[in-house]
Amino acid sequence: MILSNFRTADGRRTAELTETTITVFEGGKIIAEVPATEVHREYPGTVWGVINSVTDPETIELAQMIDFIVSATTDVVRPAMAGLPVQFLTDRFTTDRALTTVANAYEANRNRFGFPPGRAAGLAGARLLRTTIAGVSDRVLIQVSRAVEAAYNSQRQH
Repeated sequence: MILSNFRTADGRRTAELTETTITVFEGGKIIAEVPATEVHREYPGTVWGVINSVTDPETIELAQMIDFIVSATTDVVRPAMAGLPVQFLTDRFTTDRALTTVANAYEANRNRFGFPPGRAAGLAGARLLRTTIAGVSDRVLIQVSRAVEAAYNSQRQH
C-alpha cells in the first residue's frame, strides 16, 4: 500500500513510499529501491533526501569509465614517458579540467562518433594526456590510445 507519493519540481523524478520501501522513478523507470525506515514513515519529508541522493545509472557508469581511463592512462604513460612519478600523473589527471576533458571526450566518442566503449576509452585517454602534459608526441598518444583500448577490452573478457 502506497503511503505517500512525491514528485520533484521539474517533474523528472517521482517516488512512492510504502510500509517497506521507497521506490524512486526517473523517466518512468525505477532507478532505486531503498528500504523505508520508521523515520521515513513517520516524517515523509525525509524521503526527499533519498530522492535527491540517488544517482542515475548512466552517471555511475560514466564515473566508473572515467576512473578506468585515468587509471589505465597512468599505467600506460609512466613507462612511455621515462617513468614519471605516479603522484605527478595523478595530480595532473585528476584536476576538474582533466576529468571534464575525459568525460566530454568519452561521451563524444561514444555518442557522436559511435565508437565502441574500448575505442572511445582509448581515445579519451589520449585526449587526457594531450590536455594535461605539453609536448607529447603523436607516437605516444597512439600508444596510449591503443593500450587503454586493449586494457578495456581485456578487462571486459575476464
